[in-house]
Amino acid sequence: MSISDFEFALLTPEKSLLRTGAQSVLLPGEQGQMGVLPGHEAMVALLGPGVVEVEVDSSADAATAAAPTKRSFFIEEGVAEVTPGYCRILAPYAQEANQLDRQDAFERVQKLEMALTDVMTGRGGPDSAASGEARDSFMAQLQAQLRCARARLAAASNISSSS
Repeated sequence: MSISDFEFALLTPEKSLLRTGAQSVLLPGEQGQMGVLPGHEAMVALLGPGVVEVEVDSSADAATAAAPTKRSFFIEEGVAEVTPGYCRILAPYAQEANQLDRQDAFERVQKLEMALTDVMTGRGGPDSAASGEARDSFMAQLQAQLRCARARLAAASNISSSS
């Protein structure tokens, strides 16, 4: 890792997806995209669904030097911890963006849109005895899942169109 880089780690409960020196990182923040460069102010940020792009330090080691200099990962949500010397992302789920299945993502969006329409029109969701609060909570869960599914579809579409 050179002096102009910082340490990057993307961690899920199951495994460490990437630990490397990085030149820059682009994060899908809850309020929009955020860039991280060496020397960034310390912060903790909530991440929404989207793509994490890492500009890998190609001089880190021989194995990294042979790999592409940019790595992309889809996350559903997470937390980023940033200091001047590192960026660490903790995410319950993450996947290499180039492994996303566009058709699967499209079908997820369709299924969730239909479920949300059914709840909004009273044809689905909590039974009729459920309170308005239960219906609202169910709709909020569906909307959050749909937001994530749409982000996955966008990521899969961007990857497939750039290949």
